Amino acid sequence: MLGGMNRLDASTTASVPSGESDAETVSTQQTVERIAKESRDRADFLHRMAMHLAATFDAAVVAVQDSTFPQPRMLVRDESIAVRLDRDRLREQLSLVTPSVAACEIAWNDGERSPQPPASGVTALGVELLPAPLFAKLVIIHGSQSPAAQMLSAMKSLGDIATATRQTMNAADAQSDDQQPGSQALSVPDVGTKSISKSFDSSRGIRTALRAFHTDLDPTATAYRIASELPRLLPCERSVVLLAKNPTAHRPRYRVAAISGSSVIDRRSPLVRSMNQLADAVSVLKRPLILPPSTETDAIDPASLSPQLVPPLETYLDESGVLSVTIIPLFESVDDTLAAAGVNSSNELDDEAREKQRRQSMPIAMLMLETFSGEPASSISPAMVEVAEESSSAISNAIRYDSVFALPIRRPAAAATRRATRHWILAGCMLLAAGLLAGWFIRVDHHVVATGLARPAVRQAIFAGIDGVVDELKVKDGDVVRQGDVLVQLSNAELTREAEALSGQLTTATQKLSSVRAMLLAASNDSRDSAQSILEQQTLENQIESLSKRLQINREMKDMLSVKAPFDGQVVGWRLNERLKDRPVSRGDRLLAIVQREGPWELELRLEETRAGEVIRRHADDHELPVHFAIETRPTETFHAKISAIGGVARKRADGRNVVDIIAEIDDIPEGGFRGDAEVTAKIVCGRRRYLASAMDDVVAWFHRNVLFRFPT
Repeated sequence: MLGGMNRLDASTTASVPSGESDAETVSTQQTVERIAKESRDRADFLHRMAMHLAATFDAAVVAVQDSTFPQPRMLVRDESIAVRLDRDRLREQLSLVTPSVAACEIAWNDGERSPQPPASGVTALGVELLPAPLFAKLVIIHGSQSPAAQMLSAMKSLGDIATATRQTMNAADAQSDDQQPGSQALSVPDVGTKSISKSFDSSRGIRTALRAFHTDLDPTATAYRIASELPRLLPCERSVVLLAKNPTAHRPRYRVAAISGSSVIDRRSPLVRSMNQLADAVSVLKRPLILPPSTETDAIDPASLSPQLVPPLETYLDESGVLSVTIIPLFESVDDTLAAAGVNSSNELDDEAREKQRRQSMPIAMLMLETFSGEPASSISPAMVEVAEESSSAISNAIRYDSVFALPIRRPAAAATRRATRHWILAGCMLLAAGLLAGWFIRVDHHVVATGLARPAVRQAIFAGIDGVVDELKVKDGDVVRQGDVLVQLSNAELTREAEALSGQLTTATQKLSSVRAMLLAASNDSRDSAQSILEQQTLENQIESLSKRLQINREMKDMLSVKAPFDGQVVGWRLNERLKDRPVSRGDRLLAIVQREGPWELELRLEETRAGEVIRRHADDHELPVHFAIETRPTETFHAKISAIGGVARKRADGRNVVDIIAEIDDIPEGGFRGDAEVTAKIVCGRRRYLASAMDDVVAWFHRNVLFRFPT
């Protein structure tokens, strides 16, 4: 690629007439006709014509614009000129050329840093070779400025070539139109290579038949379609298509896949076996053959009489009774198929590389064209080459498609899916419409879902009233206790030591007080001694009172070491012995709980704040809010309750979501009650709504919160 333009290869210039000597001996019309006959297709014709013009006019660059290519192409003979051309100017000039030859100047590319030539541009000639819609335009660019006289002569010569080109192409189109759709021969001229008329369209019926080769993606179906069409397209009375059993093998074996006029193939018949053997022998040669060879072909091509062909050929002729058979190998690459038929491939590989590539590949299929009467074919015609090209492409595509993983399973599934898709779509639309109508007219109880616990309404947690060590557990989980029963016995050594010390101090103070009182009774009239004794007596009395109070407090604290049941109930505490036995506890530590299972029960529910709006509103309006709930341990049963209180402030859970606390009184308690703190899922009924509105409540709420709420008001 050069500046967005395709580069044509100028390596094959020797095959095209060039120079003034050719112009002297051969007329312009004859030269153009010869180039057309030697061309494979339209692109090859334009390529050869560009090389001819480059050699004739000693051009540095020939730019060609064709309707079949999106970008112009350049044939470059002088690289130093090509790299300095202004591509935009060149494209513009190509679009402006007309059937009349015109001279112009192509500007240089100012962005090029290489040294600039003396002139500001380069001389060019432009002309339209072929008219629309299949237009072809070209511009011939010289390496330097040309004199006026030389330019006029070149313009006249280019005009003659353009006129001859249009006449030649019009003649090719007329020849193509004269062919009848039902004829057996393709509308190609009888030349030694493929005709350019293929690019200008042959008979519509012929082209339709060739396109039909690509209808199926199954190798066998493709083979049947090709075999059925070949007797109509080519001069043969019966056609056979053989496919390679393993195309990737070094020496694949070939088996008959389809025979024209036959829907069933008996693979055990001698005729079919002889066809298989002949195809195996011919595949080694990798080129088309006409068997048995004529005397003329014998002399020209002795390899066609190779010894390995004689036994299978004799067997085949005995079994089939054919006058002649033409065998054409088909390769996975269309270029290999064309090269085997003696036609230059569309790629630009040299002959040595192309031949090496063809030797490394084996045919994927074989065509056998049989004749039983008339004049047998003497050579491989362009029509045969064209059919071989289409057949090779169709069979190779079918083989690649058939190798897709799990295709036998995926293909029926895809077919069934395609058939059912339309019905499913119609049924889905009808069901959707019916559902929307039903959802609009049917009214149901609207509810919101909350989670929580079911627990007795009368319950109390038992806490440690004083620091201590659990000395003894009087109860275990599930025990029924009476009010005042000791549940846990604590011990506190400090209280014991303090009680002993206080008792000793109290005894001492009491003895001292008795002595002082005795001294006051026996005392003399000395007022000073009496006053001192009275003062000491008051001190001792105050001390005794203080010690008595402290001792009383100590006794009360020692009484707190015995944790008692506040009311009749049942102990709730899992694994109390392991959790509390001989363990120190502090004041306020939760030890266990006491519940009244026979009393009322309630639900402690947690409702997300985003769903609590209608519940709070209906409860404030004194509407009854029934609750239907199920306990996780009894999921098949439904119980009922009604809301009695709703928390005034939302709180944040551990997961970061805000919830509203709700208390509901349970109406029907089953016999034996529930297990304490049982997990429940509850539905709070918030009146009746249309089913559609109830089902879309979350969607509508999300829309209002995240869309409408964000719009400025």
